[in-house]
Amino acid sequence: SSTITSILHSALTLMDATAAEIRTNYRIQQQFDSVINAPGGSITPEMSRQRTEAQKQINDQIKAALGEARAADYLRASNFEYRNLVQIAQRENLPVSAAAAAYDLRSSAAVASHRIADDKDLSYEQKLAAMKSLAQTTQAPLAASLGQSAAAAYAKSADWVQFIASGASITIMDNGMSIRTLQPPRPASTTPPVRN
Repeated sequence: SSTITSILHSALTLMDATAAEIRTNYRIQQQFDSVINAPGGSITPEMSRQRTEAQKQINDQIKAALGEARAADYLRASNFEYRNLVQIAQRENLPVSAAAAAYDLRSSAAVASHRIADDKDLSYEQKLAAMKSLAQTTQAPLAASLGQSAAAAYAKSADWVQFIASGASITIMDNGMSIRTLQPPRPASTTPPVRN
């Protein structure tokens, strides 16, 4: 279908897919076209669940068909944030590899954000400070990959940096990202004890 072709075109071009990879991706996507690109108006919770499940099956089949490395290239090239990052890099006359290196920082920052959030030895305030520090220290490798102006442009649109800076740990998934916000400690109960 033309919908599948238009969706696949930018991702497959960006990952420099071979003719065999293009045919394989198209065949896999076509199996799920009626679920992923269902016509109609509003999306029901059931349709959303079916799309999520179909996307998981697509990703699993692509990994099986292309191997882990090329499947990772495809998933990255399919991501809107990555495509935006490539456009920023191209405006700065940087290679696509610079965009890929900057994009991959999300994963290491996600791991570090969980380490901070799960550290039982840190208070809530210390965790918030550590998250803000992590977001700030992530700027240096972004600038090293992209240069100052491209890194600044990317940081404005990189939600994950802003989530970490606000005290959230992030998990990067094939189809997006989940966020877990730090919870402040609950105040001690001020209810007087009941006397009999």
